[in-house]
This record gives sequence, structure tokens and C-alpha cells, in this order.
Amino acid sequence: MNITIFGASGAIGQLVTQLALDHGDFVTAYVRNLKKISLKHPNLSLVQGELSNTTTIEKAIAESDVVISTKNFLRNMV
Repeated sequence: MNITIFGASGAIGQLVTQLALDHGDFVTAYVRNLKKISLKHPNLSLVQGELSNTTTIEKAIAESDVVISTKNFLRNMV
């Protein structure tokens, strides 16, 4: 399965990404800062981008069967 994960560099995002990779899935990790993700795996692709960049998002999810967001939107609302 091809999965795109938004917020993959956060604590929950890295856990979800690792679980998907352990399951044998192909993961596209969409992150704002590549330095914040420490995972390495042959089935892992990293995409750097902002959530406001719809062109980059469309490319990241183009081949995805599933899209997961672990992004914490509430932190910015408090």
C-alpha cells in the first residue's frame, strides 16, 4: 500500500510512519523540516513542503492509496 503521512517528523508521525514501514507499506513522509525526521528505510520517500503549497501536496498524494495527517493543528489555535 502507498501511504502519504503529513506531520511525519513529529513524535506521533514518526511512530505511525515506522509502523507503516514495518507493515511493508511504501510511505511518503510530508514534512516541513527534513532535519527533524530521523527514519531511514528503502520504502520511505521524504517530501519537504508547507501545507499551504497545494502543488507539492498534489504531487505527494498522487500515487497514494491512503493519506494520514498527524499534524497538530490545535497547537496554533490556543
